Amino acid sequence: MIADLTQNWKRIAAGLLSQPSGQAEAWAEAFAFLQSLGGNAPEGVTAIRGRDIYARVLSYPTIEREAGKFESHIDYVDIQAPLIGAEAIEWNPIRALEVKSAYDQENDVVFYVTPERSFGRVFLMPGMFAVLFPDDAHMPQLRVPGEDSVKKVVIKIRHALVSP
Repeated sequence: MIADLTQNWKRIAAGLLSQPSGQAEAWAEAFAFLQSLGGNAPEGVTAIRGRDIYARVLSYPTIEREAGKFESHIDYVDIQAPLIGAEAIEWNPIRALEVKSAYDQENDVVFYVTPERSFGRVFLMPGMFAVLFPDDAHMPQLRVPGEDSVKKVVIKIRHALVSP
């Protein structure tokens, strides 16, 4: 997992951008789209590069940890970024977790048993992002003090486009 301020994406992703040109272009397209969004972005799905790179803007109330679920994706890398409000995301490497439900190919998701403790927890607010790779189990939607809801974008990049 990578997390930082959106304005720093090029610095943080320097290694990603040094990949072969097609891979670098995919990252650049995704972050250009992210930087074009504001709190007034309409909810729904937007194709950036068909099903290879697309974005979903959504809103929801945040939840307590006990109600959360760890998940990971095999076919896509996520870039998650709040537009309004804030949320926390917990992180664990998938190898440290027990699978709760087998891979659902249609929805590209695996769910895991929630451990007592996580390897990390990141608080995301507008102007920040998290990149989550297929080996990053994550539990989004978590409540942070003073914020009961979040409007965010999840940009999906087909893993094959950006894998070495």
